[in-house]
Amino acid sequence: ALLEKSKSAIDHLENESELQSRMHEETITSLKASVAALTGDKTQVESFLNKQITQLEEANKATRDELDKKIADVTTLENQIREIVSESESQNKKSKNVVNNAKNTNLSLSQQVTKIQSELESAYDKLKEALDEKDELETCLQSQ
Repeated sequence: ALLEKSKSAIDHLENESELQSRMHEETITSLKASVAALTGDKTQVESFLNKQITQLEEANKATRDELDKKIADVTTLENQIREIVSESESQNKKSKNVVNNAKNTNLSLSQQVTKIQSELESAYDKLKEALDEKDELETCLQSQ
């Protein structure tokens, strides 16, 4: 969404700059037409027009420079956003790996607990049998 907003901002700035350029060109054309209609010292009129044209060209260049700076700023922001997204994706992947490792460890521990529990039950049953046999032997020995 941020990338789209920055692209939209660049498009807006470019459109704004083009509009200003067209306005400057139209002003130059209008001034030339006005001068052509005027009567008077041709050199003075040309000098005035040249000054006006120079001022408009300078204003146009300043607008272009400002637009270029804004585009560079937006591009820098886009790159920063890409870096943040990339880092976020990397951290997300690491987090998923940690969760999967924890699940696998939990499963392994659960299996070990089940095995130990089964072994303890088996040992308990053998001990109980041995105690029962001992009781039977003691009973036999006492009866003799």
